[in-house]
Amino acid sequence: MLDTKQVAEILNVQYYDIDNLVRVGILTPITPGRGKPREFGLFDLVSAKVALLLRMDGHKTTRIKELIKLIKNNWHPGDKYGGIGTKDYEWDWIPSQIIKRDANGDETIVNYIPFTWYGVANIANELTLKINKNDA
Repeated sequence: MLDTKQVAEILNVQYYDIDNLVRVGILTPITPGRGKPREFGLFDLVSAKVALLLRMDGHKTTRIKELIKLIKNNWHPGDKYGGIGTKDYEWDWIPSQIIKRDANGDETIVNYIPFTWYGVANIANELTLKINKNDA
């Protein structure tokens, strides 16, 4: 479990940013924090990261909540592929990943294409690595 401060540190954002996601109902901690620190799990961490990217892209709270619900209904920790994407303004869960090849043929998995693709499974993998690195 992670507290609000740890989530903010891992995501490289301010405590206030995570607190705001909780206050507006985008993020629901495992423990509410009344008199104790809020506790968050991996799904919450991934949801916070995606929500912050969606907010950066200008999405409203209502849309962000819908998309986090879409993730909750489709993504499971340990999934190798998957993310939310849009085509012609219709959002959907896409059980795949986007790979970019450079001129040398080296491949990179794409986590994020503004307004279009949010690679949830790969974001989760990267955040898991950060958590493990912080624990070491």
